[in-house]
Amino acid sequence: MLKKILNEFLTEMMMYPNHRLAAKNYYKKHPTQDKLVSSAFEDVDFNNLFNPAPYENEDNQNPSEERDPIIVRLELKLDIELRKLTSALQKINSEKLKDFHSEKLAKDNWSLFSAMVEIYRPESVKEKYNEIMTIEHPDWDSYFEDYYSDFIIKLESKFLLNEHKAFYENRVHGGRQVPDPILMEKAKVSGAKKEAKKAVKEANEAVTDVAPATPTTKRPKEAAKEAKKAKKAAKEAKKAKKAAKEAKKAVTGVEPATAIAEQPKKEAKKGSDAIQPEPKPKKTLLEQAQEKAKEKKPKKTQAADISYPVIFDRKGWKTFWSNLKLEENSNWGQFFWNCNSIGKAYLMNNKNKDKLTREYDVNQDFCVLDDDEETLRVLMFDGVSQSRAPRQWAEYLAQVYIEKKMNLIKLKNHSEDVNEWHKESNLRWNKWIEEEYITRRTHLPSWRIKNEVNSSFTTFISIEITPNKIEIANIGDSAVFCKLKSGKLNYLPNTYNHLFRPKSISTEKLYDKEDIEFLSIETDQIESLLACTDSIADYIFDIEDEGKMKKNLEHCLEKLSLNGDKFDFMAEMIKKGPTNGGWLEDDITFFSFVTNEKLQISDNSPSSLGTGDK
Repeated sequence: MLKKILNEFLTEMMMYPNHRLAAKNYYKKHPTQDKLVSSAFEDVDFNNLFNPAPYENEDNQNPSEERDPIIVRLELKLDIELRKLTSALQKINSEKLKDFHSEKLAKDNWSLFSAMVEIYRPESVKEKYNEIMTIEHPDWDSYFEDYYSDFIIKLESKFLLNEHKAFYENRVHGGRQVPDPILMEKAKVSGAKKEAKKAVKEANEAVTDVAPATPTTKRPKEAAKEAKKAKKAAKEAKKAKKAAKEAKKAVTGVEPATAIAEQPKKEAKKGSDAIQPEPKPKKTLLEQAQEKAKEKKPKKTQAADISYPVIFDRKGWKTFWSNLKLEENSNWGQFFWNCNSIGKAYLMNNKNKDKLTREYDVNQDFCVLDDDEETLRVLMFDGVSQSRAPRQWAEYLAQVYIEKKMNLIKLKNHSEDVNEWHKESNLRWNKWIEEEYITRRTHLPSWRIKNEVNSSFTTFISIEITPNKIEIANIGDSAVFCKLKSGKLNYLPNTYNHLFRPKSISTEKLYDKEDIEFLSIETDQIESLLACTDSIADYIFDIEDEGKMKKNLEHCLEKLSLNGDKFDFMAEMIKKGPTNGGWLEDDITFFSFVTNEKLQISDNSPSSLGTGDK
């Protein structure tokens, strides 16, 4: 669901390529900040945001009887909403429009960025949420603490840049933060309860070895240390529970906000001539959530993860995963290829991959490659992280695709073999879910298992390269860029819009014939090829400015085409983020294919991480 406030602006930009004229026309429709916010707020589909349809049915014309729990859909909807808005931000904050935004803010007190955050403010949407919520919904305070506060914090950090942040603060708080004392005390109670639950959980996990990283028995010293930690955690839990109890008592004694506001006047009437120091304004509920988000979270250990048996193990095919030790000399005829797939948890240093094995890899992307002398074949998948076991679903799709000798000709004809491929993959995946997946999650709380999505989704790329021809098929928002020696740039998908849900192959449904796109190129015409999942694709794509798109593509190829591990470059681009010329926070997979001549040029040219442009 993308708000009308952005849809109209992006539509204007498409009508007027110079962008500035589009922005001026848009400003004429909404000449004041209040009108801009009011118009956008009225257009918000709150029912879709706070009571979304079941996830697995959004792409399925035959709704199943089973519905996902509301809390799963609420969390997923916020995640999708944030991704859409982040992608739109890159377009409305282009180089051509930076001066326009600054000019309108300085002269007319008008900020599109502030408006986008204002319409999502908790104070504005709380009433709407309470009107829509059903018996299945959590109450507003619980929803805000567990989900919405994180969403609004991320939204503020992405949209409120430089002077727009100060403008927003002044509009919302008038230069000061005005707290709601009742919500403040409720936040204390909620926070204390949360800390207590966390401490008890840590204590239980320390005592019970639910998912050992290795089959070996723990040494006495290690067991003693964990027991000591468990006792300490139990004490902390006891303290937290006590704090929660005291905080709860405090709630009943809190005066209304209006009474508190009048207290300074009453005190002044008592005749005290002493100048009292102005009390510091209390922090709002949102500010408390922001501070909590900044606190350093303890890194999870390998033992906390669950291992799943490896599915794809096809002889002759190279499998790419987060801790693969890449080989050298990946030559193929007059070309050189490179490939890698790393989970975002490792790129962002939330998890250590030094001793990682495939059984514990949390990367939801999957890529395999076969490079014999006659044909180089690549299968690439980007699993939807909110769905059930998406990487394993991709592994079965790859395994059966190879077993049934699927190829681009069969995909183009949409033959019965395609249906058989999907059917057999689905049978194996469902069997694996029952025998391997669920049995390894019995230690998890029942509410968590009950709330999990039952279906799986993944995008799909198939590439077949022979000395004469390069054939490509694509489903979804992963992309393939082919630069020809003539300078022309071909790519799939033909139209790229990351604001809407990508097409996919799911366990519920194969795909419609029109969902898959094809591209065919003479091999001797190609200078370079880059296939990648959506984080890189979103960085490269700029339909309105092919020059910028080529520049971003060259920047990626220059770094990714050389052989070896590209972990440092990928981690740096993730760290920078889209607003600073980097990539979206996501698992990363790529396959590059360049001529040896181009590789030598790239190898000898000096460059830095900042050479790309977005």
